[in-house]
Amino acid sequence: MMNRQHAIMTGVVFPRLVASAVAKRAENPAAPLSHAETIAVLLDRTRNRWGDSPAALELAERLGNLSGRELALPLRL
Repeated sequence: MMNRQHAIMTGVVFPRLVASAVAKRAENPAAPLSHAETIAVLLDRTRNRWGDSPAALELAERLGNLSGRELALPLRL
């Protein structure tokens, strides 16, 4: 059975949210991303850069624990 962080990092959980965020920003760069879209994009970037390394899985766990207020900062794609 796959744990939550591994599922996130391998793209099982958030691929639609990443696509949604990219499409939203392509249409309107000033459009705010939802909490879930922000986490999905950050995790996707982490997975693309570090794969399934222990550091990437730890970051996925930490990102999954952030609140909406902590992720309210603008995100550039």
